[in-house]
Amino acid sequence: MPLYRTAQFIVRPGAVYPCQEPIQAFIAYVKANEPGTLLYVSLQDSDDPTRFMHVFAFADAAAETAHQSSAAFAHFTGSLAAFLVSQAEVEEFGLIAST
Repeated sequence: MPLYRTAQFIVRPGAVYPCQEPIQAFIAYVKANEPGTLLYVSLQDSDDPTRFMHVFAFADAAAETAHQSSAAFAHFTGSLAAFLVSQAEVEEFGLIAST
């Protein structure tokens, strides 16, 4: 059964554009290297560009573990940490319906 997660975070105002490069690079890595990651989307708040939400889905717990234990994940979270106002808030969701 797929696992669905969101991660919401806020970056410093001066970091809005610099943080986009590591986000884009990480998602490119996920797309190329993580077949068990079914979805990974980065969204930026239209009204407050310092607010981001990542939405991701994993095929199963093993895919989530592989994602979180990769060197790319460690590099990404380390790179992003320099831009954050506070730690990202990760939440788990259950699927109701999808296209």
